[in-house]
Amino acid sequence: MHSRHLNMRHIPAGLLLMAPVSAFAVSPLFTDDADTVPKGKLQLGTGVEYYKAGSLRRWSLPLNPVLGLSDRWEAGLYSGYQWQEVRDSAGATKRIDGVLDTSVGTKWKWFDQTNHWCSLSTRLDVKIPTASDGKGLGTGKTDVGGLLIATKTVGATSFDFNLGYTFFDAWGTGLGDDELFVGQTVRHALNERWTLVGEVFGRVPFDGGHDATANFNGGVQYFLKPNLALEAAALTAVGRNSPDLTIYLGVTWVF
Repeated sequence: MHSRHLNMRHIPAGLLLMAPVSAFAVSPLFTDDADTVPKGKLQLGTGVEYYKAGSLRRWSLPLNPVLGLSDRWEAGLYSGYQWQEVRDSAGATKRIDGVLDTSVGTKWKWFDQTNHWCSLSTRLDVKIPTASDGKGLGTGKTDVGGLLIATKTVGATSFDFNLGYTFFDAWGTGLGDDELFVGQTVRHALNERWTLVGEVFGRVPFDGGHDATANFNGGVQYFLKPNLALEAAALTAVGRNSPDLTIYLGVTWVF
């Protein structure tokens, strides 16, 4: 999902629906890759995220378990806890905290690069409104998103392209308040332990009340073991109501 600010329609894609990506290869990016978690394996992602937008400051501790159900199919859950500080025009600070919205997602790989030009997958995500709407921590609405994912690897460099659509308040409104998501990443393995990652992604709302935004994210992965990685990334964006800064430090473990 895509948004941020006290108005939760302006919270990063990851936090409302498709937040931390479920693919081990592209964490800590928002744009996903076409691979799935191996059959019978559990991928666990967690960390800490700091988010700043205008008078809003937020810290969150996400938890993202993803299970490989078959050679092509995975299913995952995203939840966690958050703390927010908001300063009003008089300089007073309001502090609130609570659980994040819970997102349930599944990804299916149609084919991979072994026999085709690229790997191709699709993903479906449902955001369940577990965060408090009354406190301003969530929208109180159920959102549904679909994503088309293509990945192409050339030598030590991989390119991931995402095209998605999110139905905000899926059961209560028409198409007028929805959003298009387009993302592109580049991942380059320097060696067996270090991988540089970068992405640009955009959100195009259809409600007429919000501007499109462009987001830029760069980071690094360090593999302690082949199945255990540390990640760090910093994101900024261009556009009205876009975030000033997002910093993420995390760990992803497959076992």
